[in-house]
Amino acid sequence: MGLSDKVSLTLFALLTVVWIATRVFVFPIYIIVPGVRMIYDWDAVRWEGNIMGPFLISLLWVLYGLHLYWTHHLLRAIYRALASKELPKDSRSDSEGSDAEADKTD
Repeated sequence: MGLSDKVSLTLFALLTVVWIATRVFVFPIYIIVPGVRMIYDWDAVRWEGNIMGPFLISLLWVLYGLHLYWTHHLLRAIYRALASKELPKDSRSDSEGSDAEADKTD
């Protein structure tokens, strides 16, 4: 395992820790919950009849759902890497497939 592999694994571990801390824990506690409390505080007359507040809060909940979805995929990639005991190969497709399609059209 070369230096670049060690650096990439270290940065991936740092990304995972920061992602889970900020997107799964900090985001709902400091952004969504205060927004919901502000909207449903019955003493706040400024939100009376305003549909934008609840709409924006619902969009924040959708964003939080996407954070959970990507966290699931991140943890699944970590599990696969640890279970295989070797560095995972890049599963993204290369440009070879697009070159082959370009040759067929010529």
